[in-house]
Amino acid sequence: MMLGIEVARLLDWLPGELWRPQAVDLADLQGDLPGEVVWLAAGHPILVLVGAASGEAVVAVPKITWHGPYTPVLGVVSEKRHQLGEDLAVWLATEILAARAAREATFTTCVRCEQRLGPESMQDDGLCQSCATQDGVVF
Repeated sequence: MMLGIEVARLLDWLPGELWRPQAVDLADLQGDLPGEVVWLAAGHPILVLVGAASGEAVVAVPKITWHGPYTPVLGVVSEKRHQLGEDLAVWLATEILAARAAREATFTTCVRCEQRLGPESMQDDGLCQSCATQDGVVF
């Protein structure tokens, strides 16, 4: 149970298969996430963070950067907090969709493979990391 809500009900608010929480150990992603929050990451790539902290629900827009070539660092672009209460379900549903839209607005399309990816997966020349690797770029 998270936020006083059954996980199954929380999943109902995360539409589509992409919204099933992924098995990401957020501790493995070095980062500067607020430490007092217990986070759940949803989407692949991560599209939204939902968390709980001392009587509050938290919804955040994630940002992934790189520390060196191999270490992803998960941070938060913006977050909204709401006291636990009767209107929590409506607030969560609204904020989750808003966070998803904000994150997806940062995505671009690879000029070669035409995948739409987050900025952490793109190179300056408009290629995704996978296509850049095929051209001999070493990360």
